[in-house]
Amino acid sequence: MTSDIRTHSLTGIVRNQGLSVANVSVALYELYDRGLDPTPDSGDAIQRAKTSAKGEFKFSLVPGRYRLEFEPDGFSRYLKHSEIVEVQEELTLCNVSISTGLIVSGFLRTEDGATLPDCQLVMIGIEPTSYRAVADIARDGSFQVTVPRGRYHIGARSAAHRGTDAGSAPAMSFVSQQTAVLEIQNDETFDLALPELVKLAGEVTDPNGKPASGARIEVTPSMPKDCVLAAELELVGSCVSDANGRFAVMVEPGNHDLRIEAPNGVTWFGMRELSLDIKHDTIRKFQLAESFKLRGQVQYEGEPLSNCLVRARGLERDVEVIARTDEKGNFSINVPSGNYKLVVTAHPKDAPTVTIDGEKFSGLAAWTRMVVVGRETRVAVKLQQGTAVHGRILDENGQPRAGVRVSMFVDSGQVINNEKLEHALAGGVTDADGHYCLFVSPGSYWMAVDIDLYNSTKVEVGSKPTKMDITWRGWSHAKLEILDEAGLKLTRCRVTYAPYGTKEFVLDELNEQAPPGCSRGCALTDERGICELTLPPNVYTFRIVPPPDSSYAPNLIKQVSIMADWSRTIRLSHKSEPPAT
Repeated sequence: MTSDIRTHSLTGIVRNQGLSVANVSVALYELYDRGLDPTPDSGDAIQRAKTSAKGEFKFSLVPGRYRLEFEPDGFSRYLKHSEIVEVQEELTLCNVSISTGLIVSGFLRTEDGATLPDCQLVMIGIEPTSYRAVADIARDGSFQVTVPRGRYHIGARSAAHRGTDAGSAPAMSFVSQQTAVLEIQNDETFDLALPELVKLAGEVTDPNGKPASGARIEVTPSMPKDCVLAAELELVGSCVSDANGRFAVMVEPGNHDLRIEAPNGVTWFGMRELSLDIKHDTIRKFQLAESFKLRGQVQYEGEPLSNCLVRARGLERDVEVIARTDEKGNFSINVPSGNYKLVVTAHPKDAPTVTIDGEKFSGLAAWTRMVVVGRETRVAVKLQQGTAVHGRILDENGQPRAGVRVSMFVDSGQVINNEKLEHALAGGVTDADGHYCLFVSPGSYWMAVDIDLYNSTKVEVGSKPTKMDITWRGWSHAKLEILDEAGLKLTRCRVTYAPYGTKEFVLDELNEQAPPGCSRGCALTDERGICELTLPPNVYTFRIVPPPDSSYAPNLIKQVSIMADWSRTIRLSHKSEPPAT
């Protein structure tokens, strides 16, 4: 669909201490409330540029909120930088000042002195900053990375695969949990040695037993020594099968999970195997399943609609495939035979808008159908203007509840539960005055505020707008700000919570996989040192644990009664002895 919205200019200059900085990579990401979109908030960069000799950059784009990521040359002392901008005027200026840091250089090698190709060094700050840096490792094992002063976790991983020749040998990759801690106060030389690795070699075949070239393989530790740190460092071994369907990944002895994605352009479906016990060099065969093309075109008023989110969720098996429509509104995905629920939603910035109470909203309703796939299947998707369901979310005192999610679920004749939370048909977030506005097709729905599914409201939607002001007596918003004794914000702190009386060892074992809104779980503090939770009424115990190898001591807070919105600042004290480096 061709948009009638005019494009605006976003320009700027990158400087350091008043001097222009050339050759800085600038990536532009869009920011908006994705509702049903499960991908990270930024998604992929929609435009990229490099600063000129005068440090200038320029983008042409539609109005909205964006994030700019500035990545200097890896061999300079400049640090990367991030800016969020609001583009509403014909010309928006964004002049940026970047800082310099310290250089860490050295070598990555295995125990026997060998180097590994296509590797990256990853550094994440422990304190006083959570700055994250990634540096490619050269063929001779050398690396160089620029970071601010501080204490860091350091690990190594395979780089994202950069392609392979069809007739070449299988690309070698590795996955290792080996990490180190480094205190950086000046330029530093540091060498990282990986432990003994064994080879997991395999052969991928298609449903007929023939070699599958171009399949993507990812291997991760099944039970990382530190789940949170492993996730932050993204310790994944990835490669692509060669012309004979073969691949090889070097791994530390232990249990590993393996996932295989089918090559692009084929009618096969990937597979996953959990807890493969790899103690020594191992060779395995993996066969991909047969699948079928599910194709379609998305239109609105006879015109193709690009960038729509298409989600096919299996009803008999745990399969969910996600795609986006291209500039012609077309999509194509591979799925095994079976019954699927197909849901299509328009991109907020590409869909026509409707004005409600002076505010503009994307007015197209989500399209959903049950689809049976047993051969190549084609569907025609025609999005339509939805019926507005709008109003305000208020607390018991009539005060607006800002920043809470409102979700609508199709009434399937049974009470919704946590398993359905991520499969809402429409969703949005209330503004500062508690206003929300969702668009759906006429029908019967459940409306839930935040993740309080127990107190959801039944809604009958017709052809005319429905106004619903909801007094939400549901769960409370808990906000914890973690600082040190001097007021420094502490990021990457692990906050676990459970009903009062829970043993401390249970709190230590809680992880981020706990269901959202559960009375027990785990979350991390962000760049502001803040952790925000939505909790049912109860009396809680909170345990705050700083990042591993931090100089701060954990803190335990007991008997916290949460019956309404609650906020507290918690200060962590230094350990009696400094941590080992």
